[in-house]
Amino acid sequence: MRSPRRQTISTVYLPAMRDPYPAAKSIGTVAYLADGRLELGIGVGWCREEFELLGQQFERRGKRTDEMLELMKALWSPGWMEFSGEFCTAPRLEMEPSPPPIPIYVGGLSDIALRRAARHDGWIGDLITTEKALERVARVRELRAEKGLKIKGFEGITPLTDAFTP
Repeated sequence: MRSPRRQTISTVYLPAMRDPYPAAKSIGTVAYLADGRLELGIGVGWCREEFELLGQQFERRGKRTDEMLELMKALWSPGWMEFSGEFCTAPRLEMEPSPPPIPIYVGGLSDIALRRAARHDGWIGDLITTEKALERVARVRELRAEKGLKIKGFEGITPLTDAFTP
């Protein structure tokens, strides 16, 4: 059950279109100032032109997103850290103040999006039927079980096209 202080807004941020350091600092600062009431929804994007406009590679957006999330989690952890990846390298540094834990919810409906979501704290769907949502949740449960992760505590958020009547 959610804490009464927490309100979920289901939307996604596209890390692969951004510079990871100011993004991590901004997100971490908001989480710190909000006293842990921030849940980060992320996606990989679909619009090639947006990536081109910001000088980022559209084809590598998934791998860049995964690496950026790993880097951001390291930056948000207390103490000194270093990072070396394919897209980002960080010398020994410390980001202060350290934010409280920031749950990461991954948006998307494809199998690769569900795989990414299963590695994190939650999933954000799109307009789908209840039947499709249940299929996606079953798939995430399966993927988490493959990695030895429990479904308890994992959040799923999606608008349903058939959950209302006129």
